[in-house]
Amino acid sequence: MTAQTAMQKTVPKAKSEALRLLAEVGIEDDIVVKIHKTTASALGQYRGASQFRSGTTFWISPDVPAVLVREGIAASMLEDVIVDTILHEYGHVLWEFLRIRSHLNPKAERLWEDVRALSTGSEDDDEEGFAENFGLAVSGREQSPVHLAFARRFGELLKEDR
Repeated sequence: MTAQTAMQKTVPKAKSEALRLLAEVGIEDDIVVKIHKTTASALGQYRGASQFRSGTTFWISPDVPAVLVREGIAASMLEDVIVDTILHEYGHVLWEFLRIRSHLNPKAERLWEDVRALSTGSEDDDEEGFAENFGLAVSGREQSPVHLAFARRFGELLKEDR
C-alpha cells in the first residue's frame, strides 16, 4: 500500500476516533480533517479561526508516513499518530475560542482565566503546552484531571454557542 493510500484510508478512521474521544469528555463538534501540506515540519495544523467561519478544519500532513519511517515508528501506529495530532490541534481550537470569546460570555471568561492560570511563560509557549497536555489528556495517554475538566466545561460552552 502506498503512503498516499494509507493516508486516505486512515485519516477518516482517525477523525472518527478523535470525535469519539472528544465526545467522551463532553465535546460534541463537527470537524473537517483534510490531507494537506502543513507549515514547516508540523504533522498537523489547525486552520486558524476556521471554527468561526467555515467550520473547524484540520490539515494532516501527507508526509506523516515518511516521518514515521524516519523516526523508526511502526507504520501500524499511523492512525494513533493522526488521532493524537487531531486532539493536540483541538487544544488550539479551545485556546483560540476562549481567547476571542472570553469577553463576550461570562462562562468563557471564567474558563479562560482558569486556563491562563496554568501560564508559565509567553502566550505562544503556553498555548502549545496547553494543546499538548489537552491532547494527551483526552486521548487517555496521560492523566490530567484539570485538562479533562477544561474539556467538559468547553463542551458546555460549545452547546450554548454553536
